[in-house]
Amino acid sequence: MAKFRTKARAVDHLGKGQIADLPTAISELWKNGYDAYADEVSCDLYQIGYRDISEPVFTLSDDGFGMSEEELETKWIVLGTDSKTRGMLPLTEEARLSKEPRIPLGEKGIGRLSIAYLGSPILMLTKKKNEQAHLVYVDWRILENYNLYIEDFDIPIIPLNKDRSLNEHLDELTRQFSFNLSSGDWSEHESLAEQIKHDLIGKRLPQFLEDELETQFGTEENHGTSFVAFNPHPELAAMDAQDLDSKDNEKLNYLRTSLNGMTNAFKDEQPIATSFKIHHKNGMYDLVARNRFFTSHDVYHGDHWLKGEFNDEGEFKGSVQVYNENYDFFFKPNRMPGKTPYGPLTIELGWVEGVKNASKLPEKLFDILNKKLALFGGLYVYRDGFRVLPYGRLEYDWLKFEERRSRGAGYYHFSHRRMMGYIDISREKNPRLVDKAGREGFVANQAYHELQRDLIEFFIDVSLRFFRKTQGEDEPTSRQRQITDIEKTNKRLLKQEKRKSNITLTGFKREIKDNEESLGTLELTGTRIKESLQVQSAAKKVEIHQVEELLQELNDVKESLRKLRLVKPRRFNLDASLEKKYFEYCEKFEAASQIITECEEVSERLRASFSIETLENEYNTKAKSLRSSLVRQLQDFRKRIINSIDPIIETVDLDLSQVPGRFDIERSKLERAIGTAKHDYSLLQNELEKTADEFYHEQQERYLPLVKHLEGLDVGVDDDALVLWYKDQYEQIQEKVEAMHELSQLGIAVEIIDHQFNVLYSEIGNGLQTLKPLLEDHAEYQYSFKQLLSAFEHLETNHQLLAPLYRTTRRSRSEIPGEELFAYLSIFFKKRFEENNITFTCDKTFEEYRFFTFDSVIKPVFINLINNAIYWLKSVSDRTIHIKIKDDKILVQNNGQPIDNFYLEDIFKLFFTRTPGGRGIGLYLARTNLETIGYRIEASNDRKYNELKGACFIIEKAEGV
Repeated sequence: MAKFRTKARAVDHLGKGQIADLPTAISELWKNGYDAYADEVSCDLYQIGYRDISEPVFTLSDDGFGMSEEELETKWIVLGTDSKTRGMLPLTEEARLSKEPRIPLGEKGIGRLSIAYLGSPILMLTKKKNEQAHLVYVDWRILENYNLYIEDFDIPIIPLNKDRSLNEHLDELTRQFSFNLSSGDWSEHESLAEQIKHDLIGKRLPQFLEDELETQFGTEENHGTSFVAFNPHPELAAMDAQDLDSKDNEKLNYLRTSLNGMTNAFKDEQPIATSFKIHHKNGMYDLVARNRFFTSHDVYHGDHWLKGEFNDEGEFKGSVQVYNENYDFFFKPNRMPGKTPYGPLTIELGWVEGVKNASKLPEKLFDILNKKLALFGGLYVYRDGFRVLPYGRLEYDWLKFEERRSRGAGYYHFSHRRMMGYIDISREKNPRLVDKAGREGFVANQAYHELQRDLIEFFIDVSLRFFRKTQGEDEPTSRQRQITDIEKTNKRLLKQEKRKSNITLTGFKREIKDNEESLGTLELTGTRIKESLQVQSAAKKVEIHQVEELLQELNDVKESLRKLRLVKPRRFNLDASLEKKYFEYCEKFEAASQIITECEEVSERLRASFSIETLENEYNTKAKSLRSSLVRQLQDFRKRIINSIDPIIETVDLDLSQVPGRFDIERSKLERAIGTAKHDYSLLQNELEKTADEFYHEQQERYLPLVKHLEGLDVGVDDDALVLWYKDQYEQIQEKVEAMHELSQLGIAVEIIDHQFNVLYSEIGNGLQTLKPLLEDHAEYQYSFKQLLSAFEHLETNHQLLAPLYRTTRRSRSEIPGEELFAYLSIFFKKRFEENNITFTCDKTFEEYRFFTFDSVIKPVFINLINNAIYWLKSVSDRTIHIKIKDDKILVQNNGQPIDNFYLEDIFKLFFTRTPGGRGIGLYLARTNLETIGYRIEASNDRKYNELKGACFIIEKAEGV
């Protein structure tokens, strides 16, 4: 009788061949970890250059219940459906690690074969609590030999012997697996056999990884499973540490977007923790860090949101928020009554307008959400708290949002790329929504088609009711009603502001360009005059007629220079490029002014030899010249004002000549339409008054704002300066409030948990003291224990150093000697000073100085200054930071890179930073906090104080303190 036999190649097709891609494979294995009642599932990619890594290694681990040898042989290696599919929960409380029962996520019993996607060969370590660990070795490439049947090869499984190293176990596993290459039919697959054999020879775990795994699986209480891939998948091996944050790396971004949000981050409680850490020579990068993805708060921070539930008949009941207006909303799909095949579900969704002008969000929040949306925007699907791929990926628009928008964005409001939210389903309530064989979305059965159809209809209905752009006599939607006036006003004001700013900007640029050449000419002329005056000054006797022409030319140069003085526009802030040009122009102007000053000094020496009559005549002539200059300036302003007003007066005059005629025309139209019989005059008069009102409102809208503006003008008030001042104040206050709120929340949170830290430090300290004698006879643990003890002591010291910085220490002032502050800073930065070879010193003058203030104010100021100095000292080899007192000023200086004059004031602005990755907060807080205790701080390049020629900060008491 014939029997079915299974080729090895069939297993390859059932496993790796049925998994869509690498992220799906990782997702399947994480689900297996969840089914094993793990709390954490993780991936770690170790790249060349990290510790003792000579070639990439990839691990995938969970802390689930693990497997025994029997389970490995009877379940893990056996292909086919198991109890997961049937939703059975046969595990005891002990087997579940005392956790609440979980609904299994894995299906079909072949998800384990997705391990082949990680790479080959694979070393597996697994252990149940209080049982012996076991190791499995397999190279999945053996399945590519279509000549082999699955009974033709063996998978070696051996127990973990604590007396042998893991690498010794690995030698035994590879030796056993190598027998597979000498049995069975390998014809036409010789090169594959050679490749597998090559990877068997000398296969070794890196030392640090061997130590970690031995500790993890050699401890009685531990449990879990780890897979080690020695030749990681090409997508993993090709990752570049320098390219991890790049938006242009499509493969990396695909992996990031697929693995982020694997559990439902839109909910505060997570069923399991996930991580994907890339270890490289410069550190570690977590590809799925929680703070990169959306949070439960983001949905409701958008411009609009909706939430509610679909019942088992496909009817939605919930609420929709449009900007600031909230509506109860009910939706009934256009379908036959009765229960849906897909079942009840929950939806929560927020979205952000595509342009800032239409968004209600503050600029900072808009930018934050915009960045997240660019990477992760989409509508996700979660089943029992775990993501169903590929839903949520930008390129997988299963509800056809973008297709509809391409037909009319004003009609179909929703955009897949601007969304952040999820649909929540469960295996229990939605059993007919089943995954495809490749785990790439739902099977396109009746349940899926009806779900897709009802959701598309739902979103179209929401769009039409609340967001559609209406035309003609249609009643405006909620969004249109709120946004129309806002956009109209903002657009008009923005247009006016841009026009005025552009005119001013263009004129300012032109003045800089045109005046630079004139400045150069004046500087040359001034130099020539100075040299000529110096020649005359050297003569024994000088008469006025000999230098009169030079002095007059000097006056002309001074008058010309006065006209070339440029005032920075006050209506807007200059960009960095134009600010630099203006700064350079001012330097040239000052250089020319300096030459004129030098000319004046020489001319003063010459005047000493003039007679009083000569000096009196020169004085009178100068007075007349200055008087005429002032009159000419006013005449020029008067001409410019008249030229500006004339076009406005001409427009009014034109309306004066046209409006009476237009009114008469409208009157004649009314008389012809209504008639002039006796009984018509009452109606005629009413209609004529309405017509006059229309003319009146038209003229009012046209001229009243202008008249009020002109009436409000004052020669002593600079309107442009006021506009800029108000704009700057608003922006600065908004930025400060947001920044201070974040900082205060952080500070308060630290203080709140400080008590808990103290308790934990005490408990850890006692635990270490108890542990110390127990490890004295275990030399293999001594090194690790010493590292742990050293790290704890260092952490405890740092925590103690933070104590004076807490707000609670600001309850009373105290005397703080400079000597004490210097010692505190020396301890605080001890490690960094040593690592960077920095000499930190202070004078006796500073040691004897006394602050009478709060610890929590003065110490953070100096911490910020020293921290800044450490960074900017990188450019020199002999590094010094020095503190001293001079002229009652505290000088904190270093010999590193100096601060450009251009930035001396900017460095104290909030969020201004020249440090890569810096936040621009430290120096701003230093100045702000010093002001609260009567001190002021500035940066200086004055050689009188900046003796080390690097950065120099001066702290002194404010005037009147």
